[in-house]
Amino acid sequence: MAGRAITIKATEGGEYAAYVSVLASGRGPGLLVFQEAFGVNAHMRSVADRFAADGYMAIAPDVFWRIKPGIELDYGEAAIAKGLELMMQFDPDQGIVDAGATLAALRALQECQGKVGVVGFCLGGGLAYLTAARHDVDVAIGYYGVGTETHLDEADAIRCPLLLHFSGEDRFVTAETVAQIDDRFAARSDAAVYLYADAQHGFNSNDRAAYNPEVAATAYARTLGTLRGAIGPA
Repeated sequence: MAGRAITIKATEGGEYAAYVSVLASGRGPGLLVFQEAFGVNAHMRSVADRFAADGYMAIAPDVFWRIKPGIELDYGEAAIAKGLELMMQFDPDQGIVDAGATLAALRALQECQGKVGVVGFCLGGGLAYLTAARHDVDVAIGYYGVGTETHLDEADAIRCPLLLHFSGEDRFVTAETVAQIDDRFAARSDAAVYLYADAQHGFNSNDRAAYNPEVAATAYARTLGTLRGAIGPA
């Protein structure tokens, strides 16, 4: 997949970078891809590329740009500590304002045609949920989204299909928290919450020790099924 960097003007001034993965087919539905706590690193670019290979015009913005632009971390102990530090400094409400600018930039790309969705991982999983609550998107998907439970009072604002993946062995999002989230959406036929009992936080990343290929494949199949049903492509 061919990727390129673009610059997005923030709504309240300033600008930030985003990685765009271009569709081989030319045009398709759009997908905002939110990073983990490690920046738009090689893994996140590969995630965007994979979605592009499956038919989505994917864009991955640098959500930490107000703290430290262009940060890319690996998954070593020092990097994990740095990622947690950045998460503590990060303002999710401001991040969702920036999400609006990113969505506008995505829709303005000539390769983006049709509906638009959002997917996120870890920090980005929580941002995907909040984006669905506060912006106009056609589908939202979160992987082990940190902080989702703190915004369940906004659940009724989500009008699009919602898919949430969680890990059974997750020190950041407990099974009790997942049960709380699941209960909040139990009455919605367009929402699904999956708990993968033996998986750890970060199970989707093949660059991490937590990588679980079987669970990652199952989750991705469900993700693609939800995307296909909500935004295509046909």
